[in-house]
Amino acid sequence: MTNQEKTDKINNLLKAQDLYKCLNVDNVNHNPHPYTIGLKHIRYASDHHNGMLGKETLNKVSCAHPNCTKSYDQHTSSNVAFLQLQRNGTNDEANVILKKLIKKLGEKFVDGFAFVETSEKFRTT
Repeated sequence: MTNQEKTDKINNLLKAQDLYKCLNVDNVNHNPHPYTIGLKHIRYASDHHNGMLGKETLNKVSCAHPNCTKSYDQHTSSNVAFLQLQRNGTNDEANVILKKLIKKLGEKFVDGFAFVETSEKFRTT
């Protein structure tokens, strides 16, 4: 599932409430850096896969980032949903909504949630 499809799914589940919206789902905390595709990838895909640049090519040709020899699978990142408050809300209200969302999505749908700074805030009561 693409990050855009994940964003759409989260927003679809959030339609029943008015506290949060999901701005996007993205990959962050790249280790060691985002996997880089270069000319060797294009040549390999052209020679072996009719020009289709897919997992087969990524698994055969190492990263094109200067001095990097790591495979595609050795490049990691966290998949994070960025949520934004749409109005002021209580901590209890926010936690209930977030728990329901995680239950519907499953704990492995994304690695975590980040909250985008807004003028809207959580309050304790």
